[in-house]
Amino acid sequence: MFGIMKKRCGESCDLDRKTHRVHYCGTCKSMGKLYGQKSRLLLNFDAVFLAELISITSEEKINDWQETYRTPNCLSSVDEELIPFPLWYSSSVNILLTELKIKDHKVDDASLMWKGLDKLFKNSFLKAKNNLIQVGLDVDGIIKCSEKQFVIEQGEKSLFEYAEPTAKITALIFENAAKNINSDQEIFFDIGFNFGFLAYLLDAFEDFEKDRNENKFNAIASAYLINELQGENKKRIVFEIHRLRTKIQAKIQELNIPEINKKEFISRLTLNVFQKINGIGEINADIDKSTYSWTESKEEAKVILSLREKEPIKRKVQAAVFSSVIFLHPETVETLKSIDASQIGAVALMATFFSSLACFAKGKKNKIKRKLKRIRRWKKCVDCGGADCCECFCSNCCDFCFESEIFGKCCTDCRDECKRDLSDLAWALLWVSVALLILIIIILVGIYVV
Repeated sequence: MFGIMKKRCGESCDLDRKTHRVHYCGTCKSMGKLYGQKSRLLLNFDAVFLAELISITSEEKINDWQETYRTPNCLSSVDEELIPFPLWYSSSVNILLTELKIKDHKVDDASLMWKGLDKLFKNSFLKAKNNLIQVGLDVDGIIKCSEKQFVIEQGEKSLFEYAEPTAKITALIFENAAKNINSDQEIFFDIGFNFGFLAYLLDAFEDFEKDRNENKFNAIASAYLINELQGENKKRIVFEIHRLRTKIQAKIQELNIPEINKKEFISRLTLNVFQKINGIGEINADIDKSTYSWTESKEEAKVILSLREKEPIKRKVQAAVFSSVIFLHPETVETLKSIDASQIGAVALMATFFSSLACFAKGKKNKIKRKLKRIRRWKKCVDCGGADCCECFCSNCCDFCFESEIFGKCCTDCRDECKRDLSDLAWALLWVSVALLILIIIILVGIYVV
């Protein structure tokens, strides 16, 4: 739902296998057993974090859980009567939050997709609410908070007022979890409240440009009456995000759980927040940030080509390429309008496309690099050795540390291994791209000759 507690580096392979993976697979399989197999599609990392937090705080013996929670076989079934409370509660909460999210999307975008999803999971939503009521969760209060969110967003409010309903929802969920395991409800409430506030703020931060282009509500734009997120405006929001992150980390430190788990949660939270901040909202002063949807790109291409090319096959090829170019690199629209499309050869046409693709990739390079690095997670774990390795004992540490050493120093062997593997992968992708380029050029030349 929020993705703030998605597993990142800074956690050892052994700890990942014994805790996170068990809770991740456990929550997923429990959802399938309790609410139907289709509900497993709704799994999110923050519900898994809640399961971990409950489990560790209540000192659950996960080794005594059903063996199917530890097997990588996704088709293995679990016994509903033996589902432990952390997984049962997080599964139910996951379904409830999904219902609220779908209703939120239905208000913003009354498309058939959201209406269809609401209808598809109707029985699962109802069962989850009934189950949570049985363990003392104020479901009616949560629904009222959700409805209040819609009303608040209609007027001019402060950022705190906009975020309060979401923060209150997560606070009630966390507080009720603590109540059921006889833990400190106040600490859980504070973690949940700040967690919800942070999630709401990050969501507004991440969607700022998109909401502005689509003329949709954005909490940051409405609260601060701004039309762009850069300079001092961006610094102010980033400061608030880090303030909330720090408050959550301070509350995690107060929990009565092992230090290694505190360090794991704090590391995961820190890395995800920094990734979201650094991966979005970057402004390039040399580029106009106007964007085109795919439909708009096709319409622009049609306008450009309508009066300049009479051959149907040639026009279709050019339209496909021009649409892709405009979609990937909107700044080329004026250039395309100024040239004579009928005089463009096959090679020049493909060069235009790949140049736009390169510009697009440059803007997304950090995201692409992270995705490429994740490909190598199946690699055998490597013992980094030494304590100067941010508690990582696996090549997974390089997933983030290779890119930046802000959060700890990856060992030399691990970092070098990442570089070698990424270099091999880069060369493989390069040769595949060259082969595809040659093939496309041959096809287009054949079309033009015919």
